[in-house]
Amino acid sequence: MFYKFLSGAQLDNCFPSSIRRYVGLILCILDLFFFGGYHYGFNSLIGIYKSLGLFAYNCTQSGCMYNEDMFGISFNVWFVSHLCLITFAGIFMDRVGLRPLKLVSTLVYAAGTVMFAFTTGKVAPLFFTAGALVALSSICSLICNQQISSMFPHFRGICISLISGAFDSSTVVAYAVSKYHPYFSLQWSFISLSIGSFIMGLFIAMFILTMKSVDMKKFAKTEVTKSVFQSRVSKSLLLFNHYIVFIYLELFHSFTFVKLITTFYRAFVSYSKESCLEESSSVDVDKELSNVIDERFPTLRKCIFSASYALINLWITLGLFRFAIFLSQLYRQLVHLFPTDKKLVEHLLEVSSVFSMCGFFAAPVSGVIIDFSLRCSRDKVANILISNKFNVSNRKMYYNYICGLVPAMTIMSIFAVILSTMMFIPNTVAIYTAFVCLVIVRSLMFSAYVSYLLTGFPIRYFGTLNGISNVISGLFSLLQHIFLHTSGTVANSVSMAASIGLFITPFVLLMLRR
Repeated sequence: MFYKFLSGAQLDNCFPSSIRRYVGLILCILDLFFFGGYHYGFNSLIGIYKSLGLFAYNCTQSGCMYNEDMFGISFNVWFVSHLCLITFAGIFMDRVGLRPLKLVSTLVYAAGTVMFAFTTGKVAPLFFTAGALVALSSICSLICNQQISSMFPHFRGICISLISGAFDSSTVVAYAVSKYHPYFSLQWSFISLSIGSFIMGLFIAMFILTMKSVDMKKFAKTEVTKSVFQSRVSKSLLLFNHYIVFIYLELFHSFTFVKLITTFYRAFVSYSKESCLEESSSVDVDKELSNVIDERFPTLRKCIFSASYALINLWITLGLFRFAIFLSQLYRQLVHLFPTDKKLVEHLLEVSSVFSMCGFFAAPVSGVIIDFSLRCSRDKVANILISNKFNVSNRKMYYNYICGLVPAMTIMSIFAVILSTMMFIPNTVAIYTAFVCLVIVRSLMFSAYVSYLLTGFPIRYFGTLNGISNVISGLFSLLQHIFLHTSGTVANSVSMAASIGLFITPFVLLMLRR
């Protein structure tokens, strides 16, 4: 009976589509910013939990000793547990529904947050359980909220980037809890977060999301035909998007590497403008592409064993591995670069925490690049159909379209190489540059990855494919622990090799397009 109520049309039609789209996007961003992955910023709360006796031993009147390694072990438990379970969450979304998954993740997230509120030295196992529940449920909530992008098919990249950026920046919540702890107790902070997350998640699940993820696109604003005026307005909006990117780049134009990326992007825009010809209204490009994707991937098995899926798995695996090594090795790398200046090392660690909260500011740039590139690739497919509709293979149409994500992948790979290069240089400016690169790498990596799955495969398989990719890339990133007992130079050399390997996927995609 309850399942029938959840899948009822009355919930899907409770808001007009125009209101539902924009309210949903705003609420999904706020949901992930305030109630997202705050556990990634848990280093800010270690001192508070130590004062509560967590992992303390040999306590005397003068103080206690602490098992510092247990905090790192607990984070690994959270990380591995959500990796092992995320595939089942994806299957749950595809088989049972999007709305039920959001409801379950909301309840689990609220329960895990309450457990953090009551964690002390006497109930240390609660710390492991709470983190595992929050880690899994926050990723599930992210996957659910990303489906809001289906309501904005022509601006999907921007939506995904904003949502992912909000999730990345949610580490500021843990930082705020630690700073206001003297005025607001830890228990009430987490209880407030739990109540807020439950209310927000319940509203989004019931009134914004649909029962099935494929039904989200029915709330998109669709147009059967376009007039010449509307087409020109659309082109003008795309040109406006270019200038947004340029403005963001000019803010940091003093950096040499940003000048390089600005030049690269301008060259790409110039090339894309030439390839984006006027498309005929007689060709329904979206329908043609949808048919191509459905014909190439009629079953989940076809998706999993396809070359396209193997390429994105290679790219996200190497990207996440590079990202994980940076986070786990940052302290050792800084000590290796500045062995005699402990104050500078501590200062740089604080700066890195601030930069980790800035993912939301990089999101618009990532989204504009992805949306513009996909629009140009779509226009190229339209031109192919107009000139030679009956002799175009599905393979050529598919790879010409999916190559719209190559610019974002390439730019991310370039910044990953720059990041690895900067970590060889014992200079504070180089380290600051590395922090900026990390923000851009993180934003482009997750935005391009999710856009690839949503663009290149049937949406009905998104949950399962995303879950499998998360398990593969996450388990591979655990290899970072091998380098905990090696020198900083060895770890960074491996990181550089992984960064260079990121170019494989965009290069192969360009070859397959021919």
